[in-house]
Amino acid sequence: MTIGTDWSNIPLWTVGSTSLDVFDQALSDPTMDVRYIPRPSFAGHTAKSASTLIPHLLSRPPRSPAPNLQPTPPGPGGADAAAYRPYLLIRGDKSMDEIPRALRGAKRAYRSITVYSTRSRTDIPQSTRTVLGLSTSIADYSPDRPASLWLAFFSPSSAAFALEHLHPKVVSSPSTRVFAIGETTAAWLTSKGITVHAMADQPTPDGMVRALREAEDKER
Repeated sequence: MTIGTDWSNIPLWTVGSTSLDVFDQALSDPTMDVRYIPRPSFAGHTAKSASTLIPHLLSRPPRSPAPNLQPTPPGPGGADAAAYRPYLLIRGDKSMDEIPRALRGAKRAYRSITVYSTRSRTDIPQSTRTVLGLSTSIADYSPDRPASLWLAFFSPSSAAFALEHLHPKVVSSPSTRVFAIGETTAAWLTSKGITVHAMADQPTPDGMVRALREAEDKER
């Protein structure tokens, strides 16, 4: 595609609906050229995780044949890989490899662009001690708290940063409960041997509240 190409009818896939909301808001901005904004009405599919998005991405028919490509055996999507134009993956530096791996398996071309990187805040240790009500080391945390402590994680990368500063006895305490915003974060936590007690059915504040209430109700 060139800079003069109309992008407004390009199929758009996202994990979660937040990206679609951003594009929708951009369409109402009079300073934006709508030709360069993929429209939510043309979205291919949204999903809670990459694993649930991949089948929809691979099964969608091609928009038009890609130029100058030789036919190849049909891939998992049921059409010649050469019929598909390259995919553009816009991602962060901590993105997982599920979608690129699926595209490679289907013999489809793609280009990946990293548009942001994730860094840890320098005040995490102090903030964690404040939240836990500790004046000294997190190692002084008492696992015999009478009330439950919820640890909420919103991405694998943020969970990794936070867990670096949480003493193991905080995470493994009988009074500690763990919440994950979605399937990808829950799977990452589980892979680290951490029990997930609640997961949002939608990655929204309402989804989080529902998950926490349901988990609390089950323990009563």
